[in-house]
Amino acid sequence: MSRFYTSCYSFILFAMIHPPVLFVIFEATRVEDDARIDRLVDLASDLRNKITRVEIIYFPGAHLPAGAFAERVRGKKEGPIVRARLVSVEDTKDSGALLAALSEQFRAYPFLPEEEDYYVLLPPGAPILQAVLLRLISSRHLPAKAASVAERPDGPDGRIVELRVLEMSRESDPRVTNSRIREKDEAISFLLGGVSTHSAAYEKVILGVERAALGTGQAILLRGEPGTGRARLARRLFELRRVRLHLRGPFVATSGWNLRGASGMATLVGHGSEGSPPGLLASADSGVLFISDIDRADMEHQAVLLRVLENRLYLPLASGSEKTSSFLLIATSCEDLDTLVGTEQLRADFLAKLKTWSFNLPPLRERLEDLETAFDFILLRVSRRSGRRVRLSSEARESYLAFCRSRKARWTNNFRDLVASAHRLASLPYDEIPLEDVVEEIETLRRTWAADLSPLGHDPLLAFLHPQQIADLDHFDRVQLEEVIAVCRESRSLSEAGRVLFDASRTRRKVTNDADRLRKYLSKFGLDWRDVVGHEDATL
Repeated sequence: MSRFYTSCYSFILFAMIHPPVLFVIFEATRVEDDARIDRLVDLASDLRNKITRVEIIYFPGAHLPAGAFAERVRGKKEGPIVRARLVSVEDTKDSGALLAALSEQFRAYPFLPEEEDYYVLLPPGAPILQAVLLRLISSRHLPAKAASVAERPDGPDGRIVELRVLEMSRESDPRVTNSRIREKDEAISFLLGGVSTHSAAYEKVILGVERAALGTGQAILLRGEPGTGRARLARRLFELRRVRLHLRGPFVATSGWNLRGASGMATLVGHGSEGSPPGLLASADSGVLFISDIDRADMEHQAVLLRVLENRLYLPLASGSEKTSSFLLIATSCEDLDTLVGTEQLRADFLAKLKTWSFNLPPLRERLEDLETAFDFILLRVSRRSGRRVRLSSEARESYLAFCRSRKARWTNNFRDLVASAHRLASLPYDEIPLEDVVEEIETLRRTWAADLSPLGHDPLLAFLHPQQIADLDHFDRVQLEEVIAVCRESRSLSEAGRVLFDASRTRRKVTNDADRLRKYLSKFGLDWRDVVGHEDATL
């Protein structure tokens, strides 16, 4: 055991808040000796340990020692409840088979980690089984602590049998370390929904979110533009916690817009009267409370949420006694929350609580390396729902992806735009989509984004020109000006925008003054750079 652990400490079970449950493993290919069974029986039946239940897991070939142990413990007066179960594995030296069989066994077990404490006795002389159990413990598929049995010769009758909880060393066995890496990879893949990412920024976010979700249970804030997948990620965080931490509570979702005024307070804390429906706080107990647009909740509701997060206490409206609730809060926002604190729309102490774990999900235009993979995944999912396989011709696919990765693709609604586009393409009445239909879809996207540029959802040029000026423009000038404005708004400086717009002609000039050429073009319509980008400190 020394290669797995560097230290252990005697564990007095009666000092625990929750009643302890003991898992005893009998390995299949060896016969446990009588001395070990004697120690286990003494440990399980000793009243000072107060073990409430013993769960025996044994493999084919180990039924005799497992049965002997169970019979002797059951025969003890006031002993614990004993339950035994056989796990069928053809070869207990096959770590993969062991992992699959035990994972299935523990997945079906009704763990209640908030009510009971669980301990697993690692079987001596079975290194492969030990490594599998350690992997299940480290991944929280088995929410228990590893332990061993030891005896001291200084008891009243010359012997005291103790349970010792084992602390894992930093330099543990490579099999344990590798299993942790595999478990982390599995968790990341789960959070990504099985769609790999090539974006270093997004991978960093997912790594941080995984750590937060399985860590302390502090609030998680997901920031980013609409359509970046915040709600979907929150749902998968809940599922990951449910599997790994064996949580029983539900996923309860609402919007900050619903947490305003008297009706919002009733929704949050509930009325508390007999027969009245529970509030969000009661419903989310032991689970996840997801609040989108958290900045839209008013200050009074923020105060209630802060108190629950800090003390787990809240007061229903018609109740004279406080209630408790424990949940993970996952909130989203696309606003500059620090600015809202300055305008007294957001409590500073509540924001500080939210910022414990804060993650910014990058928009699709900053994750273009993931676009092709995401599009293929969405198109495949849509195809499966329609019962047929839809694909783009090679020419159509090349044209579509080239446009999607270009500056002309604005992705104002992020992945929602990509999903909508895939749905439109998949609805076409043939399995291989030709180039002409992709050209039409590209124009649909361009028209959608042109409308999104205007706050009114009308002609995008209305934000910059008088309606009469627009009416006097030729269609050629209108299309050209719209594109110039779009490039300017996506560029960091006048020079950068000029380089993009004059990318071909500038290579044939001896002197390239892209900024001056663009400035002169804009002036033809009475515009300058600051008018277009919309702020005074724009870089020229």
